[in-house]
Amino acid sequence: IEGRRQVCADGSYELEGRTCCLCSAGQRVKEHCTPDSQNDGQCEHCENGTYNSVANFQETCQPCTSCSHPNAHLEEEEPCTIVRNTKCRCKKHHFCSSKECTICHPCKICAINSTSTLLIVLMLLCAVKKHDFIQGTIRALMILYNVNLEPLLPDTAKELGWKDMRSVAGHTGVTVTVTESCKMEHPNDPKEQTLQLLRRWVGKEDRDAANKLIRTLKNKDKKGKAQKISDIVSKGDSAPAGNS
Repeated sequence: IEGRRQVCADGSYELEGRTCCLCSAGQRVKEHCTPDSQNDGQCEHCENGTYNSVANFQETCQPCTSCSHPNAHLEEEEPCTIVRNTKCRCKKHHFCSSKECTICHPCKICAINSTSTLLIVLMLLCAVKKHDFIQGTIRALMILYNVNLEPLLPDTAKELGWKDMRSVAGHTGVTVTVTESCKMEHPNDPKEQTLQLLRRWVGKEDRDAANKLIRTLKNKDKKGKAQKISDIVSKGDSAPAGNS
């Protein structure tokens, strides 16, 4: 650490009667401060394969979790970085029975799944030849439910902006750690921060992402922004396959 810090940016801790500065998330203590220079402790970044997710005074970083345990049926959803642990998820057709999710169990495959059920209901409603506004609503629901948001993420993130993306993420269960890691990994680049947080959020919400994003914005009285994103989704769905 160059120079003498008068204020500890990430807080402080007590050590043998003196006050030392905490190391930031993604770092560990290399040397604790000394009595003669209480603010001059040294921190260094965590090594590859390790992390610290919060400000700390630990001399070591925590090892990253592996998702490749035999017979656990896990796969990596988000890689480990120096500020967050690996995020694992169940492989396709498997589920978790505990919050920690250290092992996944095989699902029972039913004759018809929820997606098929939704499509059948929509087709039956269409066959009844209801009023035009019902037909339009059905088509809109099918677009929002089945659209692939991945190629639309840059335009969607640009329209959202960091403030609203962070608000949507917090409102729908994304942890502060995930949000802050996106910010720390792309300092001074709010566009990239927004895009990366949106990408992680879409991965969490899966096929219902477009519908839930628009609905959440409307609930937060962002109807104009919700309409613009709905337009992006509609245009993306109608684009030729080669342009996706």
